[in-house]
Amino acid sequence: MRSIWVLMLASATISAAQKYRVGDNPACAIPCIMAASKVASCSVIDESCVCPSHEFQEVVEGCTLGSCTFKDALATKNITWTACGYPNNDEYPKTIPARVTLFVLLPTLSFVLRMVVKKAGLSVWGADDTTIVVAYVFILGMTASDYIWASFGAGRNLWTLPERNVTKTFQMLFACQIQYFITLTAIRASILFMYLRIFPSRTFRIVLWATHAFNALVWTAFLLIIVFRCIPVNLSWTFWNGGGSDHCLPIDKLGTVQGVVFIALDVWLLILPATQVWRLNMKKSRKFGVTLMFGMGIFTTAIGIVRLKSISEATKYPLNPT
Repeated sequence: MRSIWVLMLASATISAAQKYRVGDNPACAIPCIMAASKVASCSVIDESCVCPSHEFQEVVEGCTLGSCTFKDALATKNITWTACGYPNNDEYPKTIPARVTLFVLLPTLSFVLRMVVKKAGLSVWGADDTTIVVAYVFILGMTASDYIWASFGAGRNLWTLPERNVTKTFQMLFACQIQYFITLTAIRASILFMYLRIFPSRTFRIVLWATHAFNALVWTAFLLIIVFRCIPVNLSWTFWNGGGSDHCLPIDKLGTVQGVVFIALDVWLLILPATQVWRLNMKKSRKFGVTLMFGMGIFTTAIGIVRLKSISEATKYPLNPT
């Protein structure tokens, strides 16, 4: 009787081990798996040790990213993920309320109110209005791109997606980045044009025009960098499928530099009006209220900080930018 239980246990163990076979992985990943098993003190056929081990997963992922193509690294991750029975989560639905609020409801409400004021003749049309129209158009474009991206697997684990969807994911990421840069640059330009209409000080206006020039220079520089990050350009969305990534600049480092510069510029836009308001001959309480009104631009600063944090988080999971 005891021998029967031993045979049944052995059979179950062999059956479980067959779910994860080292030989199923790309050849470049096998040395990584063997090295990870030593680090984690796990047998490569012992799923009860391999699957719960974050150390094993991290070593394999880091090693395959350095030793394999991105495509093979994804394949290796998918084999382990499937064998261990990890869930295929879809995080996108959870973010829909925040996305709709931040990129549809609030911008649309602000835009409509602005147009109502113009239509009623309460304020004349100016360059600040033209640039905010440009910003609103690109916000809508970014929202549409984000919606299309969701249909290709945004929010899902990249290694679980069909190959076509992986390429589409990087295409949509490329498109969203460009639209994001244009949107924020147009918003800053609109704020600066508004300051030019409000504040008459000649010295201050020179500072505003200098900031305009810097804003345009930053936008041009980062737009060119993001468009030509890879040579040829289409490597930005095809690099994962068999090489060519050596011809691309590291997007995580570029994103961090861009995020820091944009946040600094946003903070500067908050400081500018405060320097003028506190020189006015009015009560401190009113000065504070006026400063707070101009300080509504902190919204874009907050978005920049959140984005910088998300870039930092993304660097921890290079195989899963979605």
